[in-house]
Order: sequence, then structure tokens, then C-alpha cells
Amino acid sequence: MESWIGKSIDYFMTFAITDFYARNNNYRTRIVLHTRDSKGDPSQALSAGMISFSLFSDVFLSYCQMVQPRYIYLEAKLLVPIADKAKVPIFSFAGSPSMKYPFLFLIKEDELVMSKSIATVVDSFGLRDVIFLYEDLDYGRETLSYFLESFQDKSIRVSQGSAISALSADDQITQELQKIKISHTTVIVVHMSSLLASRVILIAKRLGMVGEEYAWIVTYKTIDILQPAVDNEVIESYPGVIGIRSYIPASGKLFNLTTKWYNECCIKYPSLASPEVSVLSIWAFDTIWALAESVQRLGFQFSFVVTQIDLMLQYEVSKTRFRGVSGDFQFNVGKLVSNGFKIVNVIHN
Repeated sequence: MESWIGKSIDYFMTFAITDFYARNNNYRTRIVLHTRDSKGDPSQALSAGMISFSLFSDVFLSYCQMVQPRYIYLEAKLLVPIADKAKVPIFSFAGSPSMKYPFLFLIKEDELVMSKSIATVVDSFGLRDVIFLYEDLDYGRETLSYFLESFQDKSIRVSQGSAISALSADDQITQELQKIKISHTTVIVVHMSSLLASRVILIAKRLGMVGEEYAWIVTYKTIDILQPAVDNEVIESYPGVIGIRSYIPASGKLFNLTTKWYNECCIKYPSLASPEVSVLSIWAFDTIWALAESVQRLGFQFSFVVTQIDLMLQYEVSKTRFRGVSGDFQFNVGKLVSNGFKIVNVIHN
């Protein structure tokens, strides 16, 4: 909860509840948000999750909205099977398509759609040879298969896939980049967290690998929350980098929402130059709306079929479709349907 993304998601979920019931003050149902802070420790996340499921197993409005607000893949892997066994719908911002659980709703981009989009960008420049640089975690290795398929469909060769761990020392990252440098492949696709990607690109710049001779393309995982996470030296390494970020259509509601967030940041964090709004935060806002609407649709049935309420909520959320702040918000087999991407070119900060 002390991380930048944790703070912003918590703010947007809290505001979503206030906003939803201000607009629907005649609704008989209410959802209440109970937060638990893992402090970045998956074991604490597991402990907090098990306690929540135990305490609230008979209180529908409390336990049905367990939300995983971090990019931490391991926490999701630990919590999702337990939530599924308890028949508790879980909305997770971390996870992979291989995690097939009926009560899991992934609030993240579809990696297959993303990989096809990036392959289209590369193909539009007539480039035929790329290197895929990814974080050495399960989700990174799984994403590699999507990229290989998408590039193959465009007749683009992936000359190598290079995995880098977040725990790698700078000299280890340097060695990996040196291998890329001598391969003479100059198109590099990066799929890793913004902190790790920032280290990689900064070292690449020192090696003379960031300039007109090279094309760096980073995925939404890197570009979504870049600004708050890095210092000026790193930002100066990014100009010319192309980013693929989830598309959020402009709207009055988006403007009002982001303005409130900016005002909040100016008061609490006056030294922050640019308080960017993460796409995850906007998805979190829409997720609360989807959940609150689903709960309301079930409200009249509470006293009659309590034993079936878990399955009914899962069904209601599954068929949810509305125009949210993020655009068209709906699920397909437990996965958030993508609204497409926008291309971001980094210029200064």
C-alpha cells in the first residue's frame, strides 16, 4: 500500500464506491472495502487472504470483493486457488492466462492482443528481425510464446529471447546486453516492470545501444507507470522509445477523475512533477462499479437463495458489460476484453 501504484489503486477504488452510491443513492445494497497490506511480502498476502476468507465466509458483501492490487505475480498464484476453493470471486491485476479458475477475473491486458499489436507496429516499419527482452518470471516466459506466434504470423524473426531477473546485478544485465549488441539485431521489444526496464535501458544507453541505430519498443507493463518510478537520468535515456499503452478514450468523466487525483497528489506529494494515472487505477474504478452493479442486481434475492449467492455473483460479474471510464468494460472467460492500444513516444518526461 506504500507503493505508488498501491496508493493510486486504493484511491480510485475508494472514490468509485463514493461516486457509485452518490449517483445511485436509492440502491438498497452497499459494498464496503476492507484493505489488507501485504507490504510486498507474498506470505503476508496469503495470511491476510486466508483470514479474510475465514472471517467473512458467511458475509456475502464483505468477502466477495477480494481485490489483488499489486503487480506481484506470486501473491496471485498463492491467493487465487484458495479463493477459488472458497468460491470467492477474486479480481486480480496479476496473473497469467494459464491460471484457469472459474472464480478468477483478470484485470489486465490480454497478452495475445498486445503481442499482435506490437507485431503490427514492427511490421509497419518493414522490420524483419527482433529480439524479445523479458523479465525472468513465469508470466514473462508465458508471454514469450504469444510474441513468437504473433511475429511468426507477420513473417518477423525473433532472433533470440533474453530473460533478465529483477535481482540481476548491473554487470549481469551488461553481459546480456553485450550479447544483443554483437548480434547486430537493432529492434528490441521489452516486456518487464518499469523499474527493471529503466535499469536495462539506462545501461543500454551507456553501452551506446540507445540512439537512431536502435529501435526500442516497450509494452504497457513498462510504460503504464513510468514517470513516478524513475529519476531524471533514466528519463533522459528514454527519448525515442516507443511504448504500447492500453487505450483509454477521452471523456468528461475521465477528466474529472484524473483532476481529482492530481489535486490529491498536489496536496500530499507537492514535489512530484507529474502524477500520472495508471491504467490499472482506472480499471480498478470500473471494477468496483461492475461489482456494485452485480451486487445490486442480486440484492432482491439475498433472503431466498443465500446458498447459491457465490455462483450467482460469479455469473452476474461474468455477463457485466457497460461503458466505463476505461471504455467498454466486459469479461470474456474471466479475462478483461481489451479496448486496444495507443502508441506512446517518449519525449523528455
